[in-house]
Amino acid sequence: DEVNTAKAKSWIPDEKEEAMDAISLAGSHPLGRNNSIRSARLSVASSAVSAQSEDIDVSLMEIMRMNRKEWPYITLGVIGSAIVGLSTPVYAILFSEVLGVLTPGGSAEEQAYKRERGNFYSLMFLILGIVAGFAAFAQSFSFSVAGESLTSRLRGLTFEAILKQEVGWFDRKTNSVGALCARLSGDAASVQGATGSRIGVLFQALTTMVASVILALYFQWKLGLVALCFVPLLLISTYFQAKIIMGQSALERDGLQKSAKVAMEAIANIRTVASLGKERQFHTIYMDSLREPHRQALKKSWVRGAIFGFASAIPMFAYSVTMYYGGWLIVNECLDFTSVFKVSESLLFGTQMIGQAVAFAPNYNKAKVAANRIFALLKRIPLIDASSPGGSIIQNVEGNVDFDQVRFRYPTRKDAEVLQGLTLAVRAGQTVALVGHSGCGKSTCIQLLERFYDPDS
Repeated sequence: DEVNTAKAKSWIPDEKEEAMDAISLAGSHPLGRNNSIRSARLSVASSAVSAQSEDIDVSLMEIMRMNRKEWPYITLGVIGSAIVGLSTPVYAILFSEVLGVLTPGGSAEEQAYKRERGNFYSLMFLILGIVAGFAAFAQSFSFSVAGESLTSRLRGLTFEAILKQEVGWFDRKTNSVGALCARLSGDAASVQGATGSRIGVLFQALTTMVASVILALYFQWKLGLVALCFVPLLLISTYFQAKIIMGQSALERDGLQKSAKVAMEAIANIRTVASLGKERQFHTIYMDSLREPHRQALKKSWVRGAIFGFASAIPMFAYSVTMYYGGWLIVNECLDFTSVFKVSESLLFGTQMIGQAVAFAPNYNKAKVAANRIFALLKRIPLIDASSPGGSIIQNVEGNVDFDQVRFRYPTRKDAEVLQGLTLAVRAGQTVALVGHSGCGKSTCIQLLERFYDPDS
């Protein structure tokens, strides 16, 4: 057999991406973008769309549509959330009635009546607890099922989309093994934070707020308006207090990443460190890396203290003003004292519950960013789609290979042309050796034959 030697003159870059256009194979059947083996024709415009798809903005409705199979569970969860939301103002009413029943004094008949009413309200508390418990179970169970189903579905679709991408796509740093595994594990799980349990928490908070305001204005509208003045302050203080409790550990973890990296490297390479006598140096580096997190923690401690103090003081101020004005209404307008507690407990206590519920809800912004990354991958059109049913299917392959003035460079290294007009003809049954220094383009020729990439021309 005739031996042909082909050399390319440029170095192969570390990073490679997709390229375009034709390479010839099998004599009369040139393989290119127009008629490749099970590969659809893709235009330059679609390439631009594909490149820009990393920055798509996914709407909430688009995310919800991914969860449409679980709508029965979501509906059940919303109903459970509404019942849980109503339990707080109902509790306020029962608590106020019990206070009225437990007032001392009265005749024997009145004492017997109070005992009867006390037993009744005790039973109501028991029923409320059972109903709220089942509602909370339905809320948590339904949204957990819907959320996990969405996560599982997104992981399957994401992995399928990853496998469909062209080889050059995997050469990007942003598509490393770690980054893709993070999308499968982290991003897919985070997306449910935009739906599922967050919908339940928001619906629960909305139900509590509407019911509390209606009850407060119904029992004593004047006192209700006074209590309403403290609602924004209570919401803000309770929300930020809960956020600080949740975020404190996350902030500390982020701040200590550098020191953890130093410690991990030193311990993992302890033999080298010990042989060089660098223990004290690594200890100094470790302590230096702790100074900035320590300084940031001291600075933020003032903010944390102020927010915790504000959050602790506002409910007391709200109750003091509400009780004072309620006492004035009792004296001057003959208001029943139980109504004072109905208004204050339903509105003020309910508002605190709302702030805590919303603060501990999943992070919507984090879920939105994760959804954008996931959907960008799902919508991306591969430049070389081996799974596409389009394109020409060659029935008889002769096995001839032709390189005709092939030029190729990796898009991330436009300044380095790997193949500079390579011309090579290999007939069926012929043995050809590609000889050259490391990085001259030998493996690039094989990758082009396998259509990992397409040549520039």
